[in-house]
Amino acid sequence: MPPYKAYYKLLLPRFADYATPENIMKYTKLAEDLGDQTPFSSAIVESTIKYLSDMRLMVDMSKGIPWTLEKWHIKVNFLKAGIHAPENTITIPEKPISGPNPDIEGKEFYVTLTINNREQVKVRCRLNHRSPNMQMEDIELLNTPGEPIFPEDKPILDSLPPFRIIKNTKT
Repeated sequence: MPPYKAYYKLLLPRFADYATPENIMKYTKLAEDLGDQTPFSSAIVESTIKYLSDMRLMVDMSKGIPWTLEKWHIKVNFLKAGIHAPENTITIPEKPISGPNPDIEGKEFYVTLTINNREQVKVRCRLNHRSPNMQMEDIELLNTPGEPIFPEDKPILDSLPPFRIIKNTKT
């Protein structure tokens, strides 16, 4: 961060302190005293968890090329939805999901995202087979609740809040 921005935007309004040995000791002691009493690891984690748990990520996969779902597929679809999620924060289902398979088209599963190496949130995902020449998405597919790919995941998917549609803006 440029020094003038740090000074005017953080130090003057007292949002930050200089990293002096005294301040480092002070804040280290404060962090140790609070320990795990802090409810969240940062100020915006609570709203981030709510945002992610309310969404349904459309996971676009190829209709013509064989694939097995991997973390990078989820990462790319999060990026399409405007969310940066590194692969090491994504936990996908243990059972493999492979395709193209018309039987799992429009069905749901969930992934778990770890935020700041502390909080975890489950995100509802819906599998969508895409072909390069496909222009329009099936609106009915977007608006209806889906069945789980794995029946044992139904209680977890049912426990998630009702979804709001996060449509990939980039194709």
